[in-house]
Amino acid sequence: MSTPAPRQLSARAIILSVILTIILAAANTYLGLFAGLTIATAIPAAVVSMAVLRVLGGGTILGNNIVQTGASAGSSIAAGDFHRYLGHPVGYVFGTVRRHHGTADARARA
Repeated sequence: MSTPAPRQLSARAIILSVILTIILAAANTYLGLFAGLTIATAIPAAVVSMAVLRVLGGGTILGNNIVQTGASAGSSIAAGDFHRYLGHPVGYVFGTVRRHHGTADARARA
């Protein structure tokens, strides 16, 4: 008699994935605004999801995989949106991103 396969996709995995996505995306956006760069969140998502699932009990490697993938994907999308929409304008305002010195605008100010 074979044992049933452990469940991968559960409500707990989805809820934890959404919570980690919000936390990691907010931290990544803050870091992007503060330092002008973002980090890859796959490893922090995997470590935190392993710890939380172990504390809650009954977590399997398959559930951890779902949580880590969701959290990493969500916060990576947020980091990509940050760079696309906020990275350069905020950098220009705070002076962390320099304009190209070869443009006519830079030569006119010099």
